[in-house]
Amino acid sequence: MKPAFSLPVSDSDRRHLLAIARGLLGAQADAEDVLHEAYLRAATAAPAEVDVPMAWLTAVIKNLAFDHLRRRRLELSHAEGSLQDASVPSAEHEAAARQLRALALRRLADTLQPAEAAMLLLREVFEFSHTAIAERAGKSEASCRQTVHRALLRLRRAPDSGREPEDRATADALYVLCLRALQTHSPAPLHAILATPMVSARATSAVAAAAASASGPRGGVVQVEGGYALVLVHDGKLLCCQPLGPVAAAVV
Repeated sequence: MKPAFSLPVSDSDRRHLLAIARGLLGAQADAEDVLHEAYLRAATAAPAEVDVPMAWLTAVIKNLAFDHLRRRRLELSHAEGSLQDASVPSAEHEAAARQLRALALRRLADTLQPAEAAMLLLREVFEFSHTAIAERAGKSEASCRQTVHRALLRLRRAPDSGREPEDRATADALYVLCLRALQTHSPAPLHAILATPMVSARATSAVAAAAASASGPRGGVVQVEGGYALVLVHDGKLLCCQPLGPVAAAVV
């Protein structure tokens, strides 16, 4: 439902807001309800409060989504006592649990750097020792302990309705890799994060722009964001960008 008030919200803005709500809640119907409630709140808010409509609506939608998930968690907690067979959870219980896990993982991906997130999950979920994680990350055990400790503190201090990450594309990619690790019960995606630093969307865009004038299949090493990456280009289109670390630079 579109808003019945005169906020400058386009159809593309509405789709973006709906995608945020759906990403937090999982269900399209719940996302529509939250978006409608946000519009209603905007309609009754003082104009001075809604000075930046999209930022205001985004914050309200996140708060409403978190409230919805908290209510769902309480409802499930009360319902658990009446289940005839507690060892066989209901479909609703499983869906709510997935939503809560996805919400927690999204918060982790939006708050932490990729290496921090990988180390934290390896330690807290897969129960790797600090020594094993340090070997994978190429760090000392003391540095690994400090990184995991600081990551936990940052997560605990991060507000429920946290700010948008500086690099949304990288945060989304990190979320997918961490989710894959949990779904498959395999630390392999987390090991990959530590072994190969993730190239941010800004870096990839820079490489694509540099390669735009190339014709035919070409490969080479370019410098991006203080490091180097191997790129493959065909007719000006970037086919892949693989981080290499500190190696000699060449130009595509």
